Formats: sequence, C-alpha cells, structure tokens
Amino acid sequence: YLVRNAGSIFFGPPESGKSWMMMLMAICVANGNNNYWGVRVPRPVLFINLERPRQTLLRRDVSIREVLGVEGGSGVRYLHGKGASLSALMPIIHKFCREHPGAVLFLDSISRAGVGKLNEDITANTFVDLMGSTGATWAAIGHTPREDNSHIYGSIHFEAGEDIGVRVSSTKSDALVGISLEMTKANDMSKPKPSYYAFEFDDRGLYTIKLSTKDDLPGIGTVLSQSRTAQIVDYAKMVGLVSAPDIEEELGIFRQ
Repeated sequence: YLVRNAGSIFFGPPESGKSWMMMLMAICVANGNNNYWGVRVPRPVLFINLERPRQTLLRRDVSIREVLGVEGGSGVRYLHGKGASLSALMPIIHKFCREHPGAVLFLDSISRAGVGKLNEDITANTFVDLMGSTGATWAAIGHTPREDNSHIYGSIHFEAGEDIGVRVSSTKSDALVGISLEMTKANDMSKPKPSYYAFEFDDRGLYTIKLSTKDDLPGIGTVLSQSRTAQIVDYAKMVGLVSAPDIEEELGIFRQ
C-alpha cells in the first residue's frame, strides 16, 4: 500500500478505522515489523497529526506497541498540528526529510490540511504538490461523501495525483472492529486482493490485531454509491429546505 517516493490516499467514511490503520502502518514501518505487511527494513517515520488531540494519538501509540510487542518508543516521530495548516508545517516536514533519507510521511488528514475547499481542483493540486515537494514516500487519510464510500470527497484531482488509492471499509460488533483495505488505483503495479483485519478491544482498550477474512467480517467491503439526485432527495427529506452551499458542504457534490 506504500510505494517508495510516491503517494497513497486511504479514504473511507468517518469512524471506519482509517486513523487506527494508519498508525499501525506507521509503527510497523518504523520498526521493520512484517506481521501484517511485507515491511523489509525500518524507515524513518513522521506522523503529521492535524485531526486529533495529542493525547489520543499517544494512547493509541502505546496500545499498538503493546500488541506488536515493541519495547520502548515506537520509533515514530509525531508532528501535532491540530488547527494549523499543512503549508505552515512544511518547513518542519522538509527539515525532517532532509535529515532522514528514505523517510515515510503519514498525514491525518486531508480535510484538515487547510489548503482550500476540497471540491476545487486547485486545492487538490496544491495538496499533492505540497506532499510531493518533500521527495518522500507519503500516505494520507481522505474522507468520503455522506452515503457514498466509493470515492474520496472533493476534486477528482486527488485521485489523479495519488499513485495508490485505498478504500477503507469497516464493520463493528461488540468489542471487534473489522477493517478492510481495497486498492482502487495502482500506478506501475498490479492491484492486490482486498485484505482484512480484526481489531479487538476490551475494557482497557485495544488488545489484539489479527489478520482476518471477509467471511469472518459480515457486510464488510460493501460499496455504497448513490446517484447525485438520490443523495440530494434523501438529504432534503431528512432536513427540509436545503441550499446549494448546504448540499456542497454536506454531500460533497460540486454546486455547479
């Protein structure tokens, strides 16, 4: 799901496990851990957090390290910038990449990057250009329109600018969260089959992550895709009178 010196975008609905999955990837890459993917050697990792409170990520970091049996620190450098724009953080990111050849960047998330309205082509191109300017391998989290998890929310140029696109789906039951990864775009490589993971929790939090199968996670991987007309009708039925700006913001449908 990561290609050296190229960019991957992982997209899915809210609460589909994207952040958990990206943190697991980051810690595996930083430690050369191949429990779930073919990580060959450790790489320097910078996790750019624009989405969540610092303490949330630190708690998850500890939980994932315990599952993986990683002692000491995770090896992941965190850049916490909630409320800051990606552009403002670029000097720090470039410095990290210069000092750590072969670095891998993880970004949570595109919607918090502060580079403009996601539906505008210039926003998508600016984002891709900023990440590409680092010269590093990078992966970013994107969100999907409401009631449609078939593509990333915003300009089609997000998809044009990525080298790897990955649709993230999830299912939940009791203390288990099942997550699937399905590659939707792959430059210069063949697409692998979807992969499945079971994150299990108890009263203390995360306690195990297992490779799983689609049969063990009922309903996972379902593509939800409505026509634009159907989305607007359903939304209007739910909230009443709607405006073009409301539709654009809530449904991710370009107002023109």
